[in-house]
Amino acid sequence: MPRCQPVRKSVAASFLGAALAIERVTGLSLATLDWTAYDEPTSSAIVRQLLAGDSAAQQKEDQIKSEFHRLLQEEQPNSPGDFTPIAGAIEFLERLSEEKVCDIAIATGCFDITNLQ
Repeated sequence: MPRCQPVRKSVAASFLGAALAIERVTGLSLATLDWTAYDEPTSSAIVRQLLAGDSAAQQKEDQIKSEFHRLLQEEQPNSPGDFTPIAGAIEFLERLSEEKVCDIAIATGCFDITNLQ
């Protein structure tokens, strides 16, 4: 199982990265960069809404995810602090997992590919 790491990643920065990936893959720009304006403000839902009716939607969504992941990897050396786990977060999640207190889920609002490390 891949180890997930909570990180201090700016929501605004990650959403701008997603918007850039969308534009690079599809040539389309989002109507707004205000993610609160969307009915379902997750990267995947916004992409699906934008590509609704496109016969190549799944292919394009996969390409957008890959481009977004590439952009994050490119940015990481420039802003390493934005990708650093929050102090104590990993230990907290490991403890919850070990004690089987509850199921653990992390909602980032971002593409699922960015949650796995």
